[in-house]
Amino acid sequence: MSNKFKGTIYIGVTNNLEERVKEHKLKIYPDSFTSKYNCNKLV
Repeated sequence: MSNKFKGTIYIGVTNNLEERVKEHKLKIYPDSFTSKYNCNKLV
């Protein structure tokens, strides 16, 4: 996941990519790294 072109990158592992991307976009976990840095674009 990334927040913008040449921005912050988050690397994770999942067995359900569609669900995990949705969780990042909806910021299900507000204290997470992806929420803090607004990483919501799949790269």
